[in-house]
Amino acid sequence: MIGEVAELLGITPKAIRHYEQLWLLKKPERTESGCRLYATDDLLRSVLEALLGEVEGQIEHLQRRARLKQMIAEEDPSEAGEEPYMLALTQRHLGEMLSTSDPQVLALENRFLVTLGAFQ
Repeated sequence: MIGEVAELLGITPKAIRHYEQLWLLKKPERTESGCRLYATDDLLRSVLEALLGEVEGQIEHLQRRARLKQMIAEEDPSEAGEEPYMLALTQRHLGEMLSTSDPQVLALENRFLVTLGAFQ
């Protein structure tokens, strides 16, 4: 029964149906009355793999969120009359690559970054 299986796995029946729709879980055989009959091996392999994928996705999301928060938390040097924040950030991360670029390209990038910094 789907409710019992969901309880054993610590998920909802809706999640099990969702995994079936995504083909992460094999469609189970059914009784004459329509109740699902799950094989233990299929459940454990498929559901655990799906849960692992969801957890890994959440971890990646949280890591991206932490990186964005870190960037936001850094001081904005443009407030102190220095170069725009986004330009300073780009220079810090690209370093020497910027100094070997064409001056005209750098000027265009600088204008772009100043505009981008204004939207920040």
